[in-house]
Amino acid sequence: MAVRLPRLLDSSMKELARLNQVSLSLDENLSPLSTAEMVLPEGECAAETGQFVELYTSHGSAGIFRVQQAEQDYGGRVTLALEHGLTTLGDGIMPGESEHSGTTRQLLADILACQPQTMWQLGTVAVPDSRTLTWKCDHSNLLESLCSLMDELTGYRLTFDQSVFPWVLNVEALTDDDGCECRLSRNLSSLRVEEDRSELCTRLYVSGLSSPMDADTIGTYGVVTRYMDADTDIGTEELTKQGRAYLEAHKEPAISVTMDAVDWYEATGEPFDRFTLGKVCRVCLPDYGRTIRQRVIALSWPDVYGQPDQVTVKLASESTTAVDVMAGLIIDTTITKKRFTADLRSQKELLLAAEDKITLMATRVEVIAQEVEVNAEQIALKASSEEVGELTRRMSAAEIAIDGANARIDLKANQTTVDDLGTRVSAAEVAIDGANAEIALKVSKNGVVSAINMSPEGVKISASKIELDGETIANKLLGGYIDVTSIDANEGDITNLY
Repeated sequence: MAVRLPRLLDSSMKELARLNQVSLSLDENLSPLSTAEMVLPEGECAAETGQFVELYTSHGSAGIFRVQQAEQDYGGRVTLALEHGLTTLGDGIMPGESEHSGTTRQLLADILACQPQTMWQLGTVAVPDSRTLTWKCDHSNLLESLCSLMDELTGYRLTFDQSVFPWVLNVEALTDDDGCECRLSRNLSSLRVEEDRSELCTRLYVSGLSSPMDADTIGTYGVVTRYMDADTDIGTEELTKQGRAYLEAHKEPAISVTMDAVDWYEATGEPFDRFTLGKVCRVCLPDYGRTIRQRVIALSWPDVYGQPDQVTVKLASESTTAVDVMAGLIIDTTITKKRFTADLRSQKELLLAAEDKITLMATRVEVIAQEVEVNAEQIALKASSEEVGELTRRMSAAEIAIDGANARIDLKANQTTVDDLGTRVSAAEVAIDGANAEIALKVSKNGVVSAINMSPEGVKISASKIELDGETIANKLLGGYIDVTSIDANEGDITNLY
């Protein structure tokens, strides 16, 4: 089967080249974005990020995609990560913080009017104008705004016409008619069924209603209770209607089915053999005694050109929200990266401020440490002074007075016990009179005073008893009464001795 090669387009949508890729995988999503990955051989025309590529499957054009990432390995091969052209809306933002209210057409027009470059124009909108929505925006990019709006429009999907430029954006209603079929004996090779009870509800309490409502599946799944908060002003009838609608949508576990199948449409021409996004698919499992009927929410073509008929089909009772799909897109990763970078910059500033505080605190700690060292030296000095306990115990008071004007120094000690003298000395005084060149020493005890006075005229010793022990030389000795035990006059003559 012949398959058209992808075209590399520039911003004016003129063909530049055809890419002879090694492989191409394509993931199409109902809500509402598709992605692809292409591997180019060495020496192939190099595609750069921001360029546009039109991709093709066995059904024809799969749409125009933009190159979001380009990686080249050591062997020279280039891997391109592609995203549907709708991601160009992520290049613009909704200015300001405001609340928009109106019809779906009006809200979509408000979003597309904010494009920095007009890539999309509004086409048909199947949502009735009688249905109004209220939507808040706070500097969200246009793609996020569009996806949030579509999440409010259950039962509708986005479709695209990229055969003209600017591209056309349409909103179509989903039908519940069977669109395709899978059978083990026909086009189904494997099947995986997942059941999720996280949102199951068989008994619902609604604010404003006195009694709960039960689903007809309560006998099958048991009592699973939920509470719905609603506007009580709308009346009992409307509250009951909303409660029943919620209960109908959640009365059974959510079932998702993933199938590996073969798209036989090119061979048979039968619509039931073609898998299309948004169509209801009937899966017949006679061996299991059941039939699954759910909507196609994703298609994955693992090897578009090697095995163009092989497709992985995902079915679900409820389509994945657009916001959930965006979580895996490169453009959303880029937005998150920008936000993370801003947060990181803010954290860095906080860390720098903390570092300054830590440095200041460290400086203060060093100053305190130096003060502690000085105080420690002073404490040690005081401690060493206090260690002279013997002097403290041996002397109770000591005074030294220096009179500079009169060149006089007075030393005085009062102690009942000085060293080992016991009670023999009670007071001792020393006075030095520099002006008159006099030195006076005085010791007293119990009224008995001994003193030595030295002056230029002579030395006077006054005491009740004076003892001289050793050789004594006196040039002139005068005495009133002298008691001499013996006299040795070998060296001189004694003139008069009485």
